[in-house]
Amino acid sequence: MSGSQPHYAQRIASARSIHLPLARKVAAQGGVIGIWANGFSYRTLERYADALLELVSTLGAAHVGIGTDMGGMTKMVVPTYREFSDLAELMAKRGVDTADLDRLLGGNYIRVLKQALAAAVKT
Repeated sequence: MSGSQPHYAQRIASARSIHLPLARKVAAQGGVIGIWANGFSYRTLERYADALLELVSTLGAAHVGIGTDMGGMTKMVVPTYREFSDLAELMAKRGVDTADLDRLLGGNYIRVLKQALAAAVKT
């Protein structure tokens, strides 16, 4: 894996990767693509923020989220939820507004979950 490419765009087979054409299809249906905060792919919090913002510029803030499966993982740039505030501060300094920060830091997942639960109740 190349640490210079965002994880979602890497062109090799990986169980934790998604290719950009598929990410675009997910977003077109209202879904969210989470980028896993893997320290092997993103060596610093700044590089991880770069990847999030790059995906936001491609898919829109309504379709990007933090990959939150941190428990038990090693070498994470966001090892616990306590670091969300550091990431939010960094992204705010880069010009991300409050509404988009809320979306990226969990709001998008909540929206999709509410939609899925509402659809499940209707069936």
